[in-house]
Amino acid sequence: MEWARKKIAADDRTYVEPLAFAYGPLMAAVDMYHQCAQGQLKCTFITAGADIAGNGISEAEVSARALIKAGIPTQAIIREEESLNTWESSRHVGEILHSLKPKRVVLLQSAPMMKRSLLYLEHFGVIAEPMAAAYLTTSHTNMSATGLNFLAAEVGFQEHFDIWRYTLYNYLGWNEPKEPPLALGELSQSST
Repeated sequence: MEWARKKIAADDRTYVEPLAFAYGPLMAAVDMYHQCAQGQLKCTFITAGADIAGNGISEAEVSARALIKAGIPTQAIIREEESLNTWESSRHVGEILHSLKPKRVVLLQSAPMMKRSLLYLEHFGVIAEPMAAAYLTTSHTNMSATGLNFLAAEVGFQEHFDIWRYTLYNYLGWNEPKEPPLALGELSQSST
């Protein structure tokens, strides 16, 4: 998804934009942060993703910068910068959450990716409350209907294929063993 990133200048890695499907979850995180602040709750957000595009900055850092720019304090954000895909992200975020022992875990994710993300997190012991934050619709847009339909079909196919692959790998014993369920602790609220 390198096309979904924008680099202002070749030597300036400060202006890399979040991936296209990240904007909905980022805006939901900002809204959730304000709700936490109003309720005097502690919210911790985890941004995840390595520098997959090779532009010198991780997806986790790009998302964290967007959250900070929107008013979320840097100390409320944990960056997981090692994962190269959703499976690895789920493993690493699971490790972080097992050490944090949050009282509640909410997954802020784009709707098309929600089912697979929840499945992978559950494999690593994290039962998250889903909060779909962006939807892929083929109406009410200025984008070409044909192009948008192809995008929707490709995203849907990829998500179903990845769920099928997960099931097959479990059946063949190729996935790592499932983790025990996350022990919830004393933090007021955590989000991934």
